[in-house]
Amino acid sequence: MSQKMTKSQTRNENSAGGVVFYLDNGGIPSYLLIKDRYLKWTLPKGHLEEGETSTIAAVREIFEETGITVSEMIGEIGSIDFNFEKTAGDEVSKKVDFFLFKINIADTLDVLLGPDEVVEIGWFSIDEALRKADYENIKSLLESADKMIGKKQWN
Repeated sequence: MSQKMTKSQTRNENSAGGVVFYLDNGGIPSYLLIKDRYLKWTLPKGHLEEGETSTIAAVREIFEETGITVSEMIGEIGSIDFNFEKTAGDEVSKKVDFFLFKINIADTLDVLLGPDEVVEIGWFSIDEALRKADYENIKSLLESADKMIGKKQWN
């Protein structure tokens, strides 16, 4: 008599997202956070579509989730890795690449929430964003972004 053993298999998924900011008239950055469908404050991100680079996917996801078109990429901030179970026996190992994008303050008026994905967006100082962010790895990305912004000379 043989027993059929079912073993969950882990599949890899790649996603991309962005830290979006603008500088106010005093040169102080404000950061975009989204409240997702799970009511968690986080950064815009999503899966890579076939043939997309991480950068292109990040730009697309920011637009799909917020209606904001980003045009100036400052650089890559880093990646986060995590595992989760989508359904019983469906384990996913996910890597999300994040990029830093600067927009003009006028672009913050073009907000359109993505259907079923985002329930609210907000612009926050670094201190407010760090308090609001619901995930530790997102806080680390925000801190890295803020350091990168502080080192750059702006026109």
